[in-house]
Amino acid sequence: MANPLEKTETRPITFETAKKNFETIKKKLDARRPKLDEFSAAKGGPFLADEVARDLAWVTTKKKQIFVQGARGVNAEMEEKRLYAEYVFMEMVDSGEFFDNDTVAVMPGSEYDDLNNGADAVVTFCDDDGNVDFAFSVDVKAALTAESENVEKVERLVREKIYSGVGSSVKYFMHKNIETGEVSRRAIEAPNLILWIDPESIKDLMNALSKKEREKTEYDERLLTRFAKQLYGRMTLAIKRSVVEIEVEKRGVNSALSERLKKISNQYSRLAEKVAEYEG
Repeated sequence: MANPLEKTETRPITFETAKKNFETIKKKLDARRPKLDEFSAAKGGPFLADEVARDLAWVTTKKKQIFVQGARGVNAEMEEKRLYAEYVFMEMVDSGEFFDNDTVAVMPGSEYDDLNNGADAVVTFCDDDGNVDFAFSVDVKAALTAESENVEKVERLVREKIYSGVGSSVKYFMHKNIETGEVSRRAIEAPNLILWIDPESIKDLMNALSKKEREKTEYDERLLTRFAKQLYGRMTLAIKRSVVEIEVEKRGVNSALSERLKKISNQYSRLAEKVAEYEG
């Protein structure tokens, strides 16, 4: 049976056109990206000014390294699709196509968390009072399968950190209470998932998400519904791999590390329970 994500509309659009249509959404999401200097104690944040300054300097150095790597032949088109894959995921959450029965907030990870913690995007589930219930971060890849090199490599690095008792984190986490409007800034521990999106489907997803509800075609609706189901499935598989391997790793380690691994495993398990509510 043909995959609906591989179909095109009667008048297929180009990636450049999709980017123009998606520009308003991208700007909306970019405006939510946490700014490191707003976490300085001088502005009421949780970190000393010197610590924030060090992180800003690290980001500058890291971005220069990435630029040099790009100049050495990284596929520019694929890198651009990877970038827009992140925004596609975030807009799926923000538009209610994903986790639509919960009160959720989504934002890009700060530049520091994106580069250092693999947090391209951060999804926050809110309780009835608008406070943080729990959160997770996502490292989004433009790839064909879960076994693609860029997916497997990052998953391996995340697991190696977990095995040493270091859970995934978001250092520059920001949340605005939807009831009171109060903004909080702090560091949190949060499960990190590596998700992949077929690069050939990205422009069609961007196009569908750019449309108002009344403008969406039957194809757009099928595309987004199928994609949401794929995301739930991919999240479930990623969580299962993490939890199973953590449980194996707990055997034979000292009690302190075992407790840390148990805490990290519980974080992933809680996320698994939430995804299961939708996947079924």
